[in-house]
Amino acid sequence: MLALAIGCGWVAAPLRAQSGQFYQVTTRGGVAWLLSPRGAPTLLLGLNRVLLITPSAPRTDLAPEYVDQRAAHLVSALEAAGFNTLGPDTDADLWHRGVPYTQTLELSRHLQADQQTSLVDVYAADYAEKLRALVEAACRPRAHDPDLVGYFSDDGLDWDPASHPTTALAYYLGLPLAAPGRQRATDFLRDRYHSDIAIFNRTWGIKVKDFIDAAFPAAPNAAAIHDAVAFANQVLLRYLQTASDAIHATDPNHLYLGASLGFAPATAASLEWNIPDVASVGLLPGQDPGAVLSGLQDITPHPLLLEAHGCDLPPASWRSMPGLAAWIGYVWSPSADWETGPCAAAMAAWAQINHAAAGAHNSAR
Repeated sequence: MLALAIGCGWVAAPLRAQSGQFYQVTTRGGVAWLLSPRGAPTLLLGLNRVLLITPSAPRTDLAPEYVDQRAAHLVSALEAAGFNTLGPDTDADLWHRGVPYTQTLELSRHLQADQQTSLVDVYAADYAEKLRALVEAACRPRAHDPDLVGYFSDDGLDWDPASHPTTALAYYLGLPLAAPGRQRATDFLRDRYHSDIAIFNRTWGIKVKDFIDAAFPAAPNAAAIHDAVAFANQVLLRYLQTASDAIHATDPNHLYLGASLGFAPATAASLEWNIPDVASVGLLPGQDPGAVLSGLQDITPHPLLLEAHGCDLPPASWRSMPGLAAWIGYVWSPSADWETGPCAAAMAAWAQINHAAAGAHNSAR
């Protein structure tokens, strides 16, 4: 992002927005920027799972004096490693201690738990109302908090088309016949095959009398999977748009940071990345972050935030992130103790990457 900004020439004067109270994103000349409440360009270098109780600090008697001492130690360690933001899975006792924070709402999981279903019918008459109620309860108390960068609607979706391409269509075709989602899935297949049940049967390798009788195969062929991805993207678009509308209506001051979606070129729909203010991308196992961001930039020049998980050392390609036009930062989610435990070595490697990214950013300013 920074190298491209210099090359484009439009940032000869320092990029600054009118000073406000909250974080903003902007895209100029095809380059994305995160702006602090003071209007200064910044990066989001987030550390997730910053917790008071860990194997390194097992004390459970959280007296206020100890909480203050422990919080000061964690904030100091975070800042020494070059992180500047608390990730969404962080103890709330660490908020408002001089470091910005993010929050995850886990909307889909809450709706699924409330309805005791494995997925959500986004076409149901009460779907938007139930989602808005969750957002109201979570976001309204923090609508005027200058330390909050923004909200993730979810920390990944267990029906994300990138990692679970058939889950949505299989679920919707299994709903009761009168359910709006079942009707939408049936209409999707009928429209896709121009109401020709014979062509549909041949393509999927099944035999049904009518589209209303269709169930998703236990062993789907490539054509069925391709159709499932197309339908799942429609469901995802509706879900993200409803979440975005609810978050911005409840709290117009803070950013919607997306749902930490996976990215696979074969399953990506262009519109889904434009709905949040920042498209957050959770790396799938074995994915190269540089290749992922390059693929996303081919789809849309939209502010992008990467999320990495686990204790593995970050790949060398992370060092090239500041040169990508859409990139505004990342969040690392260690899978174990990062103070003295299994993720400590990775923490040291992330510190090097953080300081290099901050140095590149400062030189560009």
